[in-house]
Amino acid sequence: MYTYTVSGHNIQLKSPHDLSFLNSFDEVFAVHDDLISGNLCFGVKKNNEKLFLKYAGAQTKNYIGTTENAIQRLQNVIPLYEKLKHKSLVNLRYHFELQNGIMLLFDFIEGFPIGPLLEYKKTLKNIPIYYRYSMLDSIFDFIKLASGFDLICSGITDKSLLVNPLEYSLTLTSVNSFVPMPFDNAAARLSGSALYLPPEAYNKNTVLGEKVNTYIMGALAMTLLGNRSTNNIADWESSKELYNTVIKALNNNPNLRHKSPQAFLNEWREGVKNIPDNMIFYDIN
Repeated sequence: MYTYTVSGHNIQLKSPHDLSFLNSFDEVFAVHDDLISGNLCFGVKKNNEKLFLKYAGAQTKNYIGTTENAIQRLQNVIPLYEKLKHKSLVNLRYHFELQNGIMLLFDFIEGFPIGPLLEYKKTLKNIPIYYRYSMLDSIFDFIKLASGFDLICSGITDKSLLVNPLEYSLTLTSVNSFVPMPFDNAAARLSGSALYLPPEAYNKNTVLGEKVNTYIMGALAMTLLGNRSTNNIADWESSKELYNTVIKALNNNPNLRHKSPQAFLNEWREGVKNIPDNMIFYDIN
């Protein structure tokens, strides 16, 4: 193992690599060298502005693939960030091809991931319900956008969803695992947390489409407003009408879900409009 030190942070790699590209930044204030994606990730400062950097090209300590594959995957995802620009997707600022790799620079998102720590989940549930409706509406609109480009929003995990408790925003930090639909599940299964994947994602010889995205929308709603461990109405913080909308989206049978993310979003927004003010601005329990 080879260890490098940058701005007081250690970076461990399986083989030597030129990290001099980091010298172009005023400060490296965070290092993530233990990812299984093959990427090195950094929090950096340039002209007193925070940015988030993804780099592929180094042989990271927990990556079992080739650096060539890691570089290619990061190159392939650049058009997705440009195509899917949305306030609920982290903004790609720049991308640079270097001699031994590729670097992507993003806006830095202040906040915390939805999980896995219990304290994160508690902080999320302490956000006023009015703002959680707004956060969900925005991320639903993004998923609808991705579906419009025939993409399945796979790869979502609690770690890839960042909450800014000051701006009351929910931001997806990666579209690296999005796949075109229809997706043949015989070749490889969808990536991502089981919390956001429907049962059919684990069935071989299944062709997957936008009903997967509808399920993901239901799972996100249950994460922000309910108890995704049980999906029990007793733990649901909103109206029964919206609960029924979410349970429909989470049906194990894709044929019984909403026909599309657009259909889910239409029903969801109608349900939100029907919520009495006292259920939006006050504790409903």
